[in-house]
Formats: sequence, C-alpha cells, structure tokens
Amino acid sequence: MRQVILVSFILTVALMPPVDAAIQWKVENGGNGHFYGLVGDYTKSDQRWTWSESKTMAEGMSHLGIQGHLVTISSAAENQFIIENLHVGANRLPAWLGLTDSEAFGGFESFGQANPRTDGWVWVTGEAIVFTGWNPGNPDNTNDEDFAIMGSVWGDHSDWNDVQSGSGGHAPFFIEFDVNPKVVPEPTTLAIWSLLGGIGLVVEYRRRRRKTA
Repeated sequence: MRQVILVSFILTVALMPPVDAAIQWKVENGGNGHFYGLVGDYTKSDQRWTWSESKTMAEGMSHLGIQGHLVTISSAAENQFIIENLHVGANRLPAWLGLTDSEAFGGFESFGQANPRTDGWVWVTGEAIVFTGWNPGNPDNTNDEDFAIMGSVWGDHSDWNDVQSGSGGHAPFFIEFDVNPKVVPEPTTLAIWSLLGGIGLVVEYRRRRRKTA
C-alpha cells in the first residue's frame, strides 16, 4: 500500500503543468527578490483551470525549495514587472491573480461597499491590499463575479477584471515564489519529471528490503 501511495504522489506532482521559466524580480533592479511564472496557456482548453484549482496547484509547486502561491501584487512596479515579463505576446490573455472577495476564501462581497476596489477583497497570502490595477468600471460583480484576473479576451490590455470561476471562468495563472534564504535549494516542479525514472528504483528497494527483513 505504501508503494502505491508513493508512486501515486510522485506521478501527481510530476504531471502538474510546468511553470514557464521562473523570472526573478531582482533587488538590484528595485524588486523584492521574488520569482514569478505563468502556468498554462489560455489558447488550450486543457491548460486553463478554475480559480480554486489554480490556487491548489500553485501551492503544490515549488522553485528552489520555495512553495508557490497565486501571485499577489503590492505596487505599480510589481504589476508592471509581471506585465512586461509574463503578460506579453501570445500570453497577453486572461490569467488568474491571487485576489478574491469570495467568502469561501476569506473575503466578503465587495459590491456595494464604500470602496469596492479594496473592501471585501483578500490576497491568498493574507497581506494588505495596498495597490490595485482594475480596469475602469471594474470590479462590477456582474453575475456574482468573485475572482480577479489580469487581461481580457475582449480587449488588448493588462488591467484587472473580476470574473466568475467554475463554469463561468477558466484560465492559466500567475505564480509567485517568495524569498526564503533558509531553505535548501531543490528542483522546480518542472524538474520533477526526472523523478519518474526513479519510481522503479524506489519500489524495487522497498521490495528487496521486505525480503531481507
């Protein structure tokens, strides 16, 4: 049973979609030292997901030993870095941000609040909302929209919009890896594909160990 669980776990992690080459916003360039990436491709139906699926997937990925999360944006400079490095060319289509006003994820309905652009909204990390990049007129909560996305299929821009998830919305997502100097570097999720070659070795080792026990 333990063999089955081990193999299942490795396969699950290994078959996660790869992170496009993680890009660091270097401190010497005015950044925070974090790494950022884009997971998925909006033009392919099997490479876009609901917001909650994206959240779970992002938190299951790592880069240099750092756990990922849906991107959080705390300044115009950080927003611009993502636009210039990830939301470009063929990728200039909708992608999830780690921002929601869904009660299921700690938020509350922003529509009707004194400042609907911040009131009710929460980042997945719990950090304060000190910057927003909403498209003019948004968030508008049309049809109960609770999740933030960058970009639109209706216009060429990198502004934020509130949209539905589930049946009303699937997209790739931006992922962020915070800096943690205490961790021991390890391969990115993409590199875990190489672990597939070691599954047989792990199972064989456990089989031989039982025989000699």
